[in-house]
Amino acid sequence: MVWFGHSLSNLSQLRREYIGHDAVTSVEYVELPESACQVVDSIARVDPRKGKVLHRYYSEMTRCLAEMARVLKPGKAAIVVVGSSTMRGMDTRTDVCLGEIGKHVGFELIGFLKPESR
Repeated sequence: MVWFGHSLSNLSQLRREYIGHDAVTSVEYVELPESACQVVDSIARVDPRKGKVLHRYYSEMTRCLAEMARVLKPGKAAIVVVGSSTMRGMDTRTDVCLGEIGKHVGFELIGFLKPESR
């Protein structure tokens, strides 16, 4: 980020704005589809703060996917590559949750492609 003109002293504040950062104050949470709510609630029962972190991530991704749906030309496709995550020993089901969020914001979900086991 320094290469783009940001100062070293400003980097810490800048990182708080990254998607997926674990800061949970001053966050605009959005209502999530049922599948994402269930995952967030499951994590929150084990660790309330991690539940908020996950809710923040899915809220931010809701806004990103909504913007993608808005600017994508009609009839064109978007491919979203995601990796799942484990929080407190539980799968966050990122693929399923983002698929549901995508449908919620107007995408048609064609399917999932899982990597082959090696």
